[in-house]
Amino acid sequence: MKNNLKTLKPIRLPKLSKKIWALLLVVLCGTNAAVAQPDHYYTVDGTIMIQGALNDRPVQAMSKKVTVLIDYNTGEFQLYFDASTLRTGLPIMDTLLLRERGNIIQYEGNFGLDHVQTESHPPLDFLVEGYINCSFHNDFIQGKGTMKHLYDGTYSCYLNLSFDLTLDQLPFNINIEGLDENIRIEIVQMLLSQNSAGSHSGY
Repeated sequence: MKNNLKTLKPIRLPKLSKKIWALLLVVLCGTNAAVAQPDHYYTVDGTIMIQGALNDRPVQAMSKKVTVLIDYNTGEFQLYFDASTLRTGLPIMDTLLLRERGNIIQYEGNFGLDHVQTESHPPLDFLVEGYINCSFHNDFIQGKGTMKHLYDGTYSCYLNLSFDLTLDQLPFNINIEGLDENIRIEIVQMLLSQNSAGSHSGY
């Protein structure tokens, strides 16, 4: 497997107010689409999984309503979602998460790549760097990314981002008794091929 690890300096993308992000989230979710322009891509159907342990048993919070915006030319990206869309299947945790309605979690940064390649390529491993920008948080977070080319079609690549964090780094409250402080976050998304950019505006 080709190792393409590369460290970039942290970038700061423009920070929008919570009200603007909330409005944008509503508008994008209303489209239920993935869209690519020649150099940019966005979707509202990304998936985030927050994995941990509760009383030594695995627990996972998941949302399939993550908005992903990527600049193919620079590797800069924005991810955001409403914390209240996370679900665990555990009433005590889901009640806490429902109270987070309107808490738009924003993660803005860059992939450790010169550009996002959606044509045929070997698997790419890279660093991910950025900031959580929401509420009172402005935390620098690093993780790892993997991009695998699957086929030459409308959706050509599988993107996986992973982060090992602690509970106090999360900008929302799921801290209940018995919950381990160490968590792992996985974000997965299929990427549109640049070849189909401009010709695809939904599912």
